[in-house]
Amino acid sequence: YQGFFDQIYLAPGLAKILWTILLLTFVSSLGWMVTMLYYRANTLVKVLISVSPIVIITILGYLHQRTAGRLGYWIVSLFGKALGLSVE
Repeated sequence: YQGFFDQIYLAPGLAKILWTILLLTFVSSLGWMVTMLYYRANTLVKVLISVSPIVIITILGYLHQRTAGRLGYWIVSLFGKALGLSVE
C-alpha cells in the first residue's frame, strides 16, 4: 500500500520519513488543540465542539447534492491547489 505522498511524488526514503513525521506532528498538534479547548471550555462550548463536525459534514453533503456535485469538485480542486497538484 502506498500512501498519498508516495503516489504523488515517488519520493526517496528520507523525504518519505520526513513527510510522515510532519504529518503525524500536525495531527497530534490538532488533537492537542482540541483537548485544550475541551479542558478550558464550559459545558455549552464542549457540546458545540463535539457537534460541529457532524453539522458541517451534514451541511456539506446537502450542499453537494443541491449543486449537482460542483461543491465536491471545488473542494477537491482547492485541496489540490493547496498541495501543489494539477487537479482538473
